[in-house]
Amino acid sequence: MAGYRVDYANCTFVFLSRVCLSLALTVFLFSPAYGQLAFDPPLVNLGEMKAGPVYSQTVSLRNVGTLPLEIVDIRRGCNCVEPRLSTRILKPQERAFATIALRSLGQAEGDRTWRSTFVYQLGEERHEAELVLRGKLTTEIRVEPSALSLEIARRVQKVITIQDRRPVPFTVKSVDVSHPGIETAIEQTPGAPVKIHIDVAASSLRSIREEATLAITTNDPDYRQLVIPITLIKASETPVQAVPQRVIIHGERPSSLVRLRSPGGRPIVIESATCSLPGVKLTWANGSEVGATLRVTFSASIPNAGPLPSIEVRCSEPAGATVTIPLSREDF
Repeated sequence: MAGYRVDYANCTFVFLSRVCLSLALTVFLFSPAYGQLAFDPPLVNLGEMKAGPVYSQTVSLRNVGTLPLEIVDIRRGCNCVEPRLSTRILKPQERAFATIALRSLGQAEGDRTWRSTFVYQLGEERHEAELVLRGKLTTEIRVEPSALSLEIARRVQKVITIQDRRPVPFTVKSVDVSHPGIETAIEQTPGAPVKIHIDVAASSLRSIREEATLAITTNDPDYRQLVIPITLIKASETPVQAVPQRVIIHGERPSSLVRLRSPGGRPIVIESATCSLPGVKLTWANGSEVGATLRVTFSASIPNAGPLPSIEVRCSEPAGATVTIPLSREDF
């Protein structure tokens, strides 16, 4: 047609570019690995919450792809979130359920977000899917401490204090513990904070580290039960102690600090620290008034399975003292 000129080369280039883009989007969107694990809903709004109770929320998760998958890990944003799965292996289009227990006691007031990252294996690759809980916390009561970690050489006594700032405070009806070696007593006086006395002996521990819970039952339906986690650590009476007594390999924390101290307050000087596991780097600093500090750094080459060795520390002060620090993977 007169007056018009068609650039066939440019038209061909534009056409082919659009075809390639469409093919790329098709492969990306309909690949079996894309969006394989889906939550319903992926974001849960818990609304207004009172800081204290344990909240429970169950969500559905589904394998929306065409390949089977296995959930191999759950990375928690904080220890206050405890996810539980109905199953870890999902066939294509199969559903499962995740129940999230959220311990709100001791958390800051205001708008809060709690995240849990679900890591799943799909063939030879690993992928992640995130579940988010949101809520707004209001603090009417304070429990201090809201979690306990007790190192026990012989016997330890602690006091938990409960302050209810409302005009009419609740009454503690009972205290129950999950560990037979923990003894409790309630001190409750009108107009004063409630005190829970705890007494535990090292002889009651069957292993070096044990976990327990203390459940406080009240007469208030809004605070029916307050749960406090307790970690019991059997401390040795050796010249040098390590705190913590074991090092957990965690993907989100590339390094951990271990403090070495003497129960008698004597100076500690690290002479050497070794570990036979490849990918572990050990550095230390001496001269602190409270002991010495050991930094354990992990690389990405740490194997995900198999037995783990311990870290062996030798001190020149106190002369001849040695410390063994076990390595472990984060509990799933």
